Amino acid sequence: MDQIPSQTGWERELVTKLAQMNLKEQRAKRRWTIFFRLLWIGLAFLVFAAIMGWIGHGTGGSEYSVALLAMLLVIAADDATRTSRPIPSSREADPT
Repeated sequence: MDQIPSQTGWERELVTKLAQMNLKEQRAKRRWTIFFRLLWIGLAFLVFAAIMGWIGHGTGGSEYSVALLAMLLVIAADDATRTSRPIPSSREADPT
């Protein structure tokens, strides 16, 4: 019985300290949880980017860009030739 303090509000003080320590521990756990989730998301994105070929290949991206540019130029040239010659159905619809 010598260990019990003689103060009357020691129970409230003890419960308050325990609650504050519990809150600090929960905050720290939450921070670490968020950190590791972001770390896993970043790692998953890096793996995905490597699979897609966005990173890791020095010339792979430029070959893709050149092929895409060539395809767009062919489409643009085809559209230009279509608009330069008259459409037969539009001549038939015009009475003049």
